[in-house]
Amino acid sequence: MANLDLAALRAHLETDLTDTPLQLLLDDSYAAIENRIGPEGEQTVTLSIRSTTRYVRLPRPIVDAADISEIIQRWGNSEETLETDEWRWVSGRTIERLVGSGNGDWVLWGWNFVHEEDVHFDLIVTYTPKDETIRRNRVAVDLVRLAIQNTGLKSESAGDYSSSAKEYQEERSSIIHELVPKVLFV
Repeated sequence: MANLDLAALRAHLETDLTDTPLQLLLDDSYAAIENRIGPEGEQTVTLSIRSTTRYVRLPRPIVDAADISEIIQRWGNSEETLETDEWRWVSGRTIERLVGSGNGDWVLWGWNFVHEEDVHFDLIVTYTPKDETIRRNRVAVDLVRLAIQNTGLKSESAGDYSSSAKEYQEERSSIIHELVPKVLFV
């Protein structure tokens, strides 16, 4: 699925804005989403972890182990690409270092590579997160709606009518935060 076009956006809200300013608001919404959550499709993330770690959480969930294209351990100027029998996808965002797999006997990320306890190193993971286009589109609509409704005033009143609004940037961040994966503790 792709981002919404103006016709689809107009089906979700009423506005007198012409196409050009409305497109700017829509583009700004998708840029804010990508800036906070990351791009759609394959991405590479660098996680700074300790050699005493067995489980690692990706920034965004995946659907299947095949969604992970590559895992590289890097310490200083040295890198090692891990084979698929050296780790496993547990569920959602979690991957586990397998015990005694591959070409050595290790339990923790980086152990065979760093050979020292409690050392920080980088784990570079290339993966394709779960497709969340529908949720992204809903959030984009909500962001455009918020921008259109924003008067720039914290409160206003006239006669018996009074209204107050949340801080615009705060509300915007709250809407985008709906896309951030929830952390569940077991």
